[in-house]
Order: sequence, then C-alpha cells, then structure tokens
Amino acid sequence: QDPTGATGSEELVATLSPGNVEDLYELLETLGSGHFGVVKRCRERSSGRFYAAKRVKTRRCRGSRWGLEKAQVEREVAILRQLHHPNIMRLHDLFASRAETVLILELGGELFDFIAEKEMLSEEEAIEFLGQILRGVQYLHAQRIAHFDLKVPKETPPSPPSSGKRRGSIGVITYILLSGLSPFQGETDAETLSNVVAGAYAFEERCFSQTSEMAKDFIRQLLVKEPE
Repeated sequence: QDPTGATGSEELVATLSPGNVEDLYELLETLGSGHFGVVKRCRERSSGRFYAAKRVKTRRCRGSRWGLEKAQVEREVAILRQLHHPNIMRLHDLFASRAETVLILELGGELFDFIAEKEMLSEEEAIEFLGQILRGVQYLHAQRIAHFDLKVPKETPPSPPSSGKRRGSIGVITYILLSGLSPFQGETDAETLSNVVAGAYAFEERCFSQTSEMAKDFIRQLLVKEPE
C-alpha cells in the first residue's frame, strides 16, 4: 500500500461543463473571498449534494490588470485533476467563460466546524487531524507539488514554495487546533500584521493550561521567524 494514502485512480475527475453554473448548482452562502475570487457553498440541483464553488475572475485580455491570468487558473485545474488523495479536496465540476472560471470542489471545512463546536481540541484529537494534513502534504510532495497556502480546513492544492512558510503554517494550524485561537491575532489588522512580522505570540494560560510542554515545544520549533 502507498504510504502517502494515494488511491491510484488515473481518471480525470472533471471535464469542462457547458452552460451556466447556476443552471446546475444553487449558489448559497459565502465561505471565503480574496482579491480575484470568492468561494461559496453550493448545492448540485440534480443530486442535492453540497460542494464548494470557487469563482475566479480571469483577465479578458493580456493587457488587462484585473483578474488572474487564464494560464494560472488552467495550471491549478491541471494540478487538481492529477490529485487523488482522501485528505485533498477533489475537483468535481468545471465551468469557464471569458470573464471567470468556476471550480466545483469537494466541500471542506469539517475541521473548522469541529473546532468551532469544541473551541479547542485535546492533544490526541489534534494529532489525528494534523496527521491527516501532513499525509496530504506528503502526497503532494511525492507528486513534486509544493503547497503554499496551508489552512485549517481540508487541503486545497496551490503553487510556489517556501519551506519556512510551510513549516510556519503547520505551527499556526497546531496552535489553532489546541487553543481555538490564532497565535498572531491582534486587536486590529495592523496589530496582527505587526505580530506576524515580529513572530510575536504567547501560550495563553486559559487555553494552554492542559497542553504538554512537548506540544508547545513542537509549535515553538515551527513558529520560528525567518532571517531577513
């Protein structure tokens, strides 16, 4: 058995679907947003199943400054189609027009919901979830793909590498799993950014009183400020 947990399936998960995404999917609440796109929960009209619809604005022409280059989006789609692992979201459907591309993905967020319900996890629970994340990352590395945007919800595969940032992401995730808090969160966005730049965080007694020194040391070794 493959130690990374790969399924070995070689089939393409999704092909470009004709028509409008809203003809086949009911778009629901927003799960997240960024400069060039938004992710919404959606329901497939034919099956009633729920997915995540990632709508990405693409540049209409080479000289345009708004949106992502189509080549970037096509690269993400190509990567997603290669990946078959239980801890990585799979591409279910795909729509494209001149102005945007819509990726219909497995709906992640189970871990986020679990943390929100429990506020913080035991070390045993955190180890289980962290193991799932790391097995997904191990599989990506075996495919020669670097993940640059590790987050608490189920894994999504992106692009360019920085091993220090990836280690830091694992440290942040571990901190969140054990406390329900973000290590660098400030009262304002400016304070949060300042904490990130300075690498300033603390183990608050009210959240970490039951956490072992071994777990704290694991986080300390990951949340190391990179040299200038």
